[in-house]
Amino acid sequence: MLKLDNLTLVIGKTTILNRISFGLQEGEILGVTGPSGCGKTTLLKALSGNIKIPDNTIELDGRDINEYRTKKLRKIIAFLPSAYEYNPESTIFQEVLKGRLHLKKMLNPYSDFDRESTFSILKEMGIPGEPGKRMKHSSDSLKRISLIGQTLNSEKDITFLDSPDRELDALQTIFVIRTIKKFVSNGGRSVIIASSDIDFLIKTCDRIIFLKNGAIAGCGSADLITEDFMHQVFGINTLISRNIVTGLPEIQVIDIN
Repeated sequence: MLKLDNLTLVIGKTTILNRISFGLQEGEILGVTGPSGCGKTTLLKALSGNIKIPDNTIELDGRDINEYRTKKLRKIIAFLPSAYEYNPESTIFQEVLKGRLHLKKMLNPYSDFDRESTFSILKEMGIPGEPGKRMKHSSDSLKRISLIGQTLNSEKDITFLDSPDRELDALQTIFVIRTIKKFVSNGGRSVIIASSDIDFLIKTCDRIIFLKNGAIAGCGSADLITEDFMHQVFGINTLISRNIVTGLPEIQVIDIN
């Protein structure tokens, strides 16, 4: 579906991404994390076509991504809007429904299916009682959830989520994780999540890529995470235990190096 081959990105005299290679499979949730400034957001922007990259370094469905017109890419790829990319006068329902815009004919109203899909997303994300509330009157976390809902409601083949967990409380985080997993389980879709919250990625992703200084320091399942690995990538001393229910690693920070 998506393949990177030795992607290097230099801005000015600074190497932001250094020889990045990996593949994204259909139906996969892939996480990207690392220390602040490691290149997480830049990588997502490069993958989505928002940053010009060298030819023959990113392949989408067997074609160089630079061969795609922007309009075509927007039909395949969804990117979580920033915290301020919304209409403050819109209701939560209208903002989530906006994700279906590319699926309807110009000047035509949204279909009953579009509305049913929107109500379903709202329910899955734990906000069925809030659809009539205006964005400008909503909390930051509710705005964030609405934008995540809008992005997933677009039902595009590849979805990029940059820090979707930001500003969410514990219950909201659970709803978002469940919704992302259900979105992918419906088939034919993949998600890449960039986040500084490793715990969120452990609970959500099939694989996690760890970046350090713009290069891949490690890539694999959550089993990759060990005390030595956390010290190597983040320079912190940790205690890694296992959740007695899920078996997933849990990270406790002891001290910095």
